[in-house]
Order: sequence, then structure tokens, then C-alpha cells
Amino acid sequence: MTGRRASPDFVRGPGERPKAGEPARPGARGRAADPRRGGTAGERLRPLGAPRAAEVVLDPDGTPAAVMVGRRLRGVCAVRERWRIDDEWWRTPLARDYLTVVLQDGRPLTLYHDLVKGGWWVQGEEG
Repeated sequence: MTGRRASPDFVRGPGERPKAGEPARPGARGRAADPRRGGTAGERLRPLGAPRAAEVVLDPDGTPAAVMVGRRLRGVCAVRERWRIDDEWWRTPLARDYLTVVLQDGRPLTLYHDLVKGGWWVQGEEG
């Protein structure tokens, strides 16, 4: 760099820490670097694997026959695994029937039926 000097506000020596109220690096003010990406960094984050409410169509024996994924109803071609969780009955009851199903397009999907509060939930998408 010839002819230009870095702003003295952001020039630090080795091991020097930012002063109180000064950003850790240039442009770091707690906001997204590109406002076109939307919101602050914290607004774009979401927990991984957080359950989402699901619409599930059951066959006569109570097994899922189709699941609303996004805005499309996807058929279930197989139930790969089934298990039940009953936990913390001494605090807040938790009772869920979990199923890993295979959708017609081959994708596996983990669902659970909340037996205490009711309703079906997609726990996470695999694959």
C-alpha cells in the first residue's frame, strides 16, 4: 500500500485489545454487513432441528399416509422406525410417539405425535 495509510482508529499493535465501545474489527457494529440480506445476524439464526407443526394424513390404522412438507402433501411409502418417549412425569408430562418415515421421493423424515398436548410435529429433515 503506497500513498495510503489505514485509519488510526483501527490500527492496533500486536496483542492490543479494542477500547470500550469500539468494535472488535472494522465495520462490526452488531448488524449484518450487507443490509440486503436482512436484519441483524441474530434475526437470521434459528435453532437446528427445532420442531415445526405438521399436517399429517393418517390411514385407518393410525399410521401416517401423507405429510405436508413445505406447501406440498407428500406421500409416506414406509415407516422405518417407531419409538415412544414418556419423560418427566413428576414435573411436566412429556409423552410422544416418534416415527421415522420415508417419503415417496425417498427422503427420510422424523415425525412425532405429542400425546399430551396433541398435534403432529416434524422434528427434523434428514438427507
